[in-house]
Amino acid sequence: MTDTCAQCGGKIPPRPDPRGRRAKYCSDACRAAASRERARQRHAQEVEAARLQAELDLKTPQETLAEVVQELEATTRIIQERGEVPASLRPIVEAAFDLIHASQNPVTVSSTPRRKTRRAVRRSFL
Repeated sequence: MTDTCAQCGGKIPPRPDPRGRRAKYCSDACRAAASRERARQRHAQEVEAARLQAELDLKTPQETLAEVVQELEATTRIIQERGEVPASLRPIVEAAFDLIHASQNPVTVSSTPRRKTRRAVRRSFL
């Protein structure tokens, strides 16, 4: 370490007892200012990370399902080209076929019953 303050660059006063760790700051005020600066930097990094996360290109569930189905169809073609499916993989392949079939015949679900249930629960707590 040097004999200059890490915050202000001023000279660090000599210590009466030479044992122990050397001082990094010339005063409590510089130590507190350095601590505040580190906290500001951490906060700025967290804000930047949150901003970058918010900018992520999030896909809708339909887009994600379309990608999964496309991958499953490609995998299915490869399996069919190779012939017999090993017995250990048969449940996975059948689940993939079921998912592809379900995606091609979407079922519409009404949200009305769920909404009524939520309202009833909410009213019971009031």
